[in-house]
This record gives sequence, structure tokens and C-alpha cells, in this order.
Amino acid sequence: MARVTTSKAARHFGVSGQTIRRWIASGQMKGVRDNHGNILVEIDATSMATSPTSETTPVATTVPDPEPTIPLSQALGMLAEQQARHDVETARREAEAERRHMDTLGRMTAQAASERALLIERCDALECRAENAEARADRVEQRLDQILQMMIDERRRAWWRWWG
Repeated sequence: MARVTTSKAARHFGVSGQTIRRWIASGQMKGVRDNHGNILVEIDATSMATSPTSETTPVATTVPDPEPTIPLSQALGMLAEQQARHDVETARREAEAERRHMDTLGRMTAQAASERALLIERCDALECRAENAEARADRVEQRLDQILQMMIDERRRAWWRWWG
């Protein structure tokens, strides 16, 4: 057995180098890499001495059997079944997405209602505190008025005592 490069083997068999590489990959021909990374093909020395013929070409000459054909009505029925299954699955996915969306909205609505109730409570508490603060301010103002009045009265008395 002689080892030649893929390009020499391709010239010998009258095919492209890519075809030789495909034959090697599919196992129709043996090939190895040398130290430089080149692919070397093992070819019988007697086939190298003779001119290429169709007998020496390692290409498969048998044509694979085509897939069996089915009648058009059966193919259309299968296609309709596939489309129906697809439609059902799509409807299920859409229904599930809608259900999740409604659940999310429900949770958001419930959360919004509880937050609204908390806000109302806080507002009521703030209003109550504001009213208490206003009442306290009124009381402080009244007390300051009383103290001021007492100081004025005390001064007046002290004045009259001095003159009197």
C-alpha cells in the first residue's frame, strides 16, 4: 500500500480533494495524518500503476431506496392532526399565560388594597396628630397669654405700690 496526499489521490481518481476527505470521514477510504498535519491516503500500488476506472472508484454505486410515499389524503390528514395539536398546545399556553397574568393582577390588587388601607390609617394618624398639635399649640398660646397678663398685672401693682 502506498501513501499519497489527498490532492494526488484526487487527481488519480478524478475527483476533488473535498470528496477524498469525505470518503475518509465516511470510512470508504483509509487516511492518516503525518507529522505536518497533512492527510495521507492509503492506495493500492497496483491501482496507482493503472489508469483510474470505475471499478477502482470507491464511491457507492447503489442508490439508497427512497422513503416510501404516502397518499396525498393521508398526508393532508396527518398535517391537519399536527396543526390541530399545535393549535391546542398554543391555546393551552395562552390560557396558562392569561391565568398567570390574572393571578398577578389579583395579587397586585390585593396588595394595593392592603397598602391603601395602611395609607388611610397613616393619614388618619397624621390628621389626629395634627389636630393634637393644633390643640396643644392653642393651649400653649392661652397659657402664654395668661403668663403675659400676670406679668403685666404684677408690673402695674408694683407701679401703684411705689406711687401709692
